[in-house]
Amino acid sequence: MNVNEISSKFQFLGNRIVEFSIKTDNSSPGRLHINTDIDYNVKSIKEKEDLYLGFLELIINIQGVATNDTYPLIVNLVIEGCFTANKEDLDMNTFKDMVEKNGLVALSQIARSYLISATSLSGINPPIKLPMINVFSLIKKKKMIKNAEDA
Repeated sequence: MNVNEISSKFQFLGNRIVEFSIKTDNSSPGRLHINTDIDYNVKSIKEKEDLYLGFLELIINIQGVATNDTYPLIVNLVIEGCFTANKEDLDMNTFKDMVEKNGLVALSQIARSYLISATSLSGINPPIKLPMINVFSLIKKKKMIKNAEDA
């Protein structure tokens, strides 16, 4: 099937790594328990002459906890993606919703690949594999936290 006939009105323009750090310490040998924290921010939604531009930031913090409660592994990754759609194809609210949902799916898979490669190249065996995330649950939890903070 021709991809031009089935392409989405919502498009991913690209991504960049905003921040990445990895810290390892071999003083606590053995298997680590991995704690992963994920957050995101819709950085901006811009309306241009004939299109929308949306910028989304995905933040991932990973800690490898040893049996003696030390943190011999710390990984921090911030990745940003840019998304677009023509104004004639989508309204602003639909575009915002797609940046949040579809954008999170796209960035989480890029981040997953990046983390596997970076941790593998850093000598971490097995490399860190970010689990698949339920973006609907992530969005819901983020909104609940924001509502609690605003109350």
